[in-house]
Amino acid sequence: MRAFRFRLERVLQVRRLQEDLQREALWEVQRNLDDAREHLAALQREFASYMKRLRSCRSGKVEAYRVLSYERYVDYLHVAIERQRKLVEGLEAQLKERRRALQEAVRRRQVLESLKERREEDYRRYKNRMLQNFLDEVGARTTACREDICGM
Repeated sequence: MRAFRFRLERVLQVRRLQEDLQREALWEVQRNLDDAREHLAALQREFASYMKRLRSCRSGKVEAYRVLSYERYVDYLHVAIERQRKLVEGLEAQLKERRRALQEAVRRRQVLESLKERREEDYRRYKNRMLQNFLDEVGARTTACREDICGM
């Protein structure tokens, strides 16, 4: 008797590949999000540092151009922080979408794997039934031969 062969094995392989690709895409977005969050934190630290410097400049006697340059840079940092926050929000939305796509790919693969397991179990039962029928037939023939030999 032939070994078990799942007709949809190629489809299952494609589904596994799709799942792997979705997982890679999720990891890439996660790495980008981590980098963006790290950059946002660095911008926020720099903003806090320059705000501290600006406050200290305003309390003492410092040239006006220095205060003005600090204010311009603080304004630039404020805009950069807002831009980075929007980027982080976009990446978080993208991560959520990638996670959903990965879950869908996992579900599609699992459906095929459970179908394969059921088909394998059906094949095992069929094979065992065929073997049992063969053994029953051999036993019946052996019994018939004994009866013919012994004259019963």
